Amino acid sequence: MINLGRVSRERRNLAIKTPLKEAIVVHSNPQVLADLKSIEPYVLQELNVRLFTATSDEGAFGMHLRADPNLPVLGKRLGKDMKQVTSEVRNMTAEAIRKFQADGFAQFGAHKLSSEDIIVKKEFKNQSETMEANSDGDLVVILDCVNETHLVLEGLARELINRIQKLRKKVERNPPRKKISSKEKNFFSFLFFFFFGLI
Repeated sequence: MINLGRVSRERRNLAIKTPLKEAIVVHSNPQVLADLKSIEPYVLQELNVRLFTATSDEGAFGMHLRADPNLPVLGKRLGKDMKQVTSEVRNMTAEAIRKFQADGFAQFGAHKLSSEDIIVKKEFKNQSETMEANSDGDLVVILDCVNETHLVLEGLARELINRIQKLRKKVERNPPRKKISSKEKNFFSFLFFFFFGLI
């Protein structure tokens, strides 16, 4: 799940240091959702999001089932029927895909295809400027990528603190010969209180 979220960040050019509003995971298995919720603090930290939602409500997020033929496997078996069967697999309805998942196989003419022959994926149809999704099998991770002002400022403040801490460590290792003036001290104090006053 973490890797899926990080890939979504990369697609939007959002560095991990930039806080995001929410990560949503969609899965049909309640136990999987419960397991993910049990590590919520880890998810919040690793994806740098403020909220984590785990749900099985696929309809609310426009989930769509898609079937793709496993071409490397089928190419060796189907021969001249490859083009026809590939087309039929890609045109499977959501109902046909669910039946295939329940039965473990589907018949296409003289060919019986199993779960090794057909790859079922979930797609997020509500992709927008604010939502970025990524999936792996039955698991879908959606990131709310809205650039809210307070989150942007929080990211800037964290970056400022990080840089100040690095500078302090550097100064501790190599003390400056010249003392910092009162004006310089006031400037750094202004930056500190400016950022924290806005958050």
